Amino acid sequence: MRLSLPIAACLLAFSSSVYAVPQPEPRPRRSEPPQVAAPAPQSAPALPPERPPHLRRIHDAFKDVPTISAPLPQPRPAKLTDTAKVQSTAPANPLATAPDADPACAALTANGQLVFEPAPPIVNGACGAPSPIKVSAIKLADGGSVAISPAATMRCAPAQALADWVRGDVIPAARQHLREPVVELRNAASYDCRGRNRVKGARLSEHGKANALDIGAFKKASGGWVEVGKLGQAKGFFAEVRKKACGRFTTVLGPGSDGYHEEHLHLDLAQRGRNKRALYCR
Repeated sequence: MRLSLPIAACLLAFSSSVYAVPQPEPRPRRSEPPQVAAPAPQSAPALPPERPPHLRRIHDAFKDVPTISAPLPQPRPAKLTDTAKVQSTAPANPLATAPDADPACAALTANGQLVFEPAPPIVNGACGAPSPIKVSAIKLADGGSVAISPAATMRCAPAQALADWVRGDVIPAARQHLREPVVELRNAASYDCRGRNRVKGARLSEHGKANALDIGAFKKASGGWVEVGKLGQAKGFFAEVRKKACGRFTTVLGPGSDGYHEEHLHLDLAQRGRNKRALYCR
């Protein structure tokens, strides 16, 4: 019996689905290693912005100037402390160096006109003396002496001028005006590190250089004193010795000079002027 074509086709499709042979499952693929992404290409560094025209002109103007390297700063010196002190490089006090710088000391020893003893060099800030001496008396030609009380600390040059003044001027004036010799000088001040007239901030006094002597009084052989501030009848004597002192010293000051020397006679050998012997006698 013949089936129609559509029915035959349906039957064939049904039979194929019923009697279909199962197909084997496909094998899993081998796992592949993970792929690493290639690094992204680096971008070129950004160029600096172009200088404005006015800056380009400045750069071109200085491009050929050589470079000068500045020196490195030096380290600061260490601070002075109690435990560590930096050695001072300050020059030595010129007033207290060169012990043999005073040739007058050798002359004093040779002539024997003074009773003195050497003193150690004086170094005291701006003050000083290289070879001072302590003078206790002046020897006279007749064998007598004139004491200095207390002993005066001074340089040899003013000490020699003092001896010449006492021997050549004071003793003759005393015999003429006082009718008796002088046997002692009262030392009001010799070496003293201070300003002039003891004024704060004043220039260094010659006393600070051991180059001066202040005499407060003269003692007569009879025991009385001729005090500079109380002359009385001894005005002639004092006027004579003061005048003669101007020929021995470069500075002579006393009562009436400046108000600072009313009770003593100041004598020194200050160096001033071109010839170092300019006189200041008032």
